[in-house]
Amino acid sequence: MQIGTTNYESLQGAIDEAKVGETIKLIEDINLDLGDGAIGFTIQVNDEIILDLNGHEITGPGSAAKKSSHIFVNKGKLTIMDSSEDKSGKIEISTTTEWN
Repeated sequence: MQIGTTNYESLQGAIDEAKVGETIKLIEDINLDLGDGAIGFTIQVNDEIILDLNGHEITGPGSAAKKSSHIFVNKGKLTIMDSSEDKSGKIEISTTTEWN
């Protein structure tokens, strides 16, 4: 993840450091391991962030058995875009949940 020329090890780390209106650009695919009730990343109430998929994917194959998993929770303002030429970026979760 990148804001300007600064790299971040995690998407949540970049989100936490982003200033209002800044763009977070993906520079690699993100594969989240989402168990019961897991959340991949959270946009807080006062956050206003632009997420540029840049042709990359955020995927979340879940292993939830009892509680739903979420790639993200948006409490603020999140704009998602894809600046790549072929617009191939995507956000996708695949999980199965067993209910009694």
